[in-house]
Amino acid sequence: AAALTDALKDNRFVSEDHKKMFTENPGRFAPQYGGFCANGIVYGIPWGGDPDTWRIVNDRLYIFGGEGSQRYWSMDESVTSTWVTNIGAMR
Repeated sequence: AAALTDALKDNRFVSEDHKKMFTENPGRFAPQYGGFCANGIVYGIPWGGDPDTWRIVNDRLYIFGGEGSQRYWSMDESVTSTWVTNIGAMR
């Protein structure tokens, strides 16, 4: 958490309340899979993420390599949500 806080220390926040929420629990706001493309991870390929293509599912941030990756990952929301929930339960 300390490394994440240091890495994001120059971020701008909408309000002091938002900054406080981040400071108290930075891991909650960290992208899943280290910021790699969530669709790529499904295939075992850790390609880079594009910060302009993202989704929040079950309170978790997922970043994608582009619009195509996001579209394919999101094709079946019920399967994606179930998969994400099951992975979260294993932690």
